[in-house]
Amino acid sequence: MLDIKLLQTLRLSLINMEFCRLDHTWHYNNVMGPTSRLYLITAGEGYVYHHNRKYILSAGKMHLVPAFTLSSYHCDSFLEQYYVHFFNEMDGWMEIFVDQECEYQIEAGPQDYVLFQRLMELNPNKALPDYDPKKYEKHRHLVQYLQPVQNQNAADYLETNGILQQLLSRFLRCPVQPPDDEKTQQLRRLRNILRYINDHLQEKIPLEQLAHMIFLNPDYFSRLFTKIIGVRPVEYINRKRIEKAQLLLLTTHDSQEKIAWDVGFSDLSYFCRQFKKYTQMSPGRYRRHQFSYFLS
Repeated sequence: MLDIKLLQTLRLSLINMEFCRLDHTWHYNNVMGPTSRLYLITAGEGYVYHHNRKYILSAGKMHLVPAFTLSSYHCDSFLEQYYVHFFNEMDGWMEIFVDQECEYQIEAGPQDYVLFQRLMELNPNKALPDYDPKKYEKHRHLVQYLQPVQNQNAADYLETNGILQQLLSRFLRCPVQPPDDEKTQQLRRLRNILRYINDHLQEKIPLEQLAHMIFLNPDYFSRLFTKIIGVRPVEYINRKRIEKAQLLLLTTHDSQEKIAWDVGFSDLSYFCRQFKKYTQMSPGRYRRHQFSYFLS
């Protein structure tokens, strides 16, 4: 069950969206990237495979692929769809779109078509530049296509986020858990720790330093962190470092050595082992392969 206090920390940022017609060239295997993606199918047929299941994409379906999900995409003839790429983040280790609590494909209602059309009006010129990975890779500044909208006024920004929340709410089937006062209080103690970790991934982050920030001994801090967040501190830190590395591999031309250093790994071989642990591929293969993620 989702804790209402955690749910209230959900942050969304629209990155790309477009209405497009795809053909048999929409064929990508084993893709994984840092944005979540949302589809509304209007005509044709294709399929997507993730979480050990094949989903048929057909007219009237809405489909959600969470960030950092290994997935494959195929179309044999043609497929017309709206797509939205977005960042989502929530305090704590908890993910909002987990298998036990989320539907990944649902029937779209009449209002959903209206909402997608309104998103297009609010976010023009946010399409990806090309569907051919070879051409797309020639764009020297991929990062510009992976940035939240910067020039929206306040009203459009709030409306965009409100629409995204409405659309994503369709996929959540879990009940909302009443706030656990004790857990909420403990999470509040850890919130500055989580923020510190995210802001200092490039640096060494000793367990003793984190514990000292909230006046606990390291052993007790580690147990508390694991109880509230669900994983040990070192696991949380490594996961966040690899997520940042995935984004840097896609949005910069920096070397693997520089990226490893920028996310807090001083040893390249250890960085590569950790990267493969979480993504099932090396950083180099990920960079070559995952450009297609943003083109599907």
